[in-house]
Amino acid sequence: MDGIGVLAGAYVVNHFVRKNHRRAVVWYGIAYVTQALFFGAMTQFTIFAWGALMLLLMRISSGDIIPLDTYMLQTSTDSTVRGRVFALHGSTYGGVMQLSYALMGLAVTRFRIPAVGIVIGAMSLLCGVSWLMQFGHRSEQPSNKFSPPE
Repeated sequence: MDGIGVLAGAYVVNHFVRKNHRRAVVWYGIAYVTQALFFGAMTQFTIFAWGALMLLLMRISSGDIIPLDTYMLQTSTDSTVRGRVFALHGSTYGGVMQLSYALMGLAVTRFRIPAVGIVIGAMSLLCGVSWLMQFGHRSEQPSNKFSPPE
């Protein structure tokens, strides 16, 4: 489900968003919202097929986030520091992911999976909604605000 979902999400971005910055910004927020909803739903189902379907849909949303995240990071970072920004992004993303696995394991041993799933889904939902509230209404194109040093 993981690989198929991420590939399908990347295909969706390539097919529907393309190089339209406005769409990329909006789809990024929507992907976080749908990821949150499908993750929360996945943790509530007791029937395997429904849980697997929610996992697939959640990973399609994640597959939207991955290329859009990279695109927006590239378009908003000065080229003179882009490599360092990508290195920092990659290392913090990986580190936070490992930390979240450990914390989720601890939380699941203390609380029930449905409760932990709702909390994690709510955090992702908050990210998506706050993104849309902050950036979803803007219509400007990326303006690499940074200029290289002279």
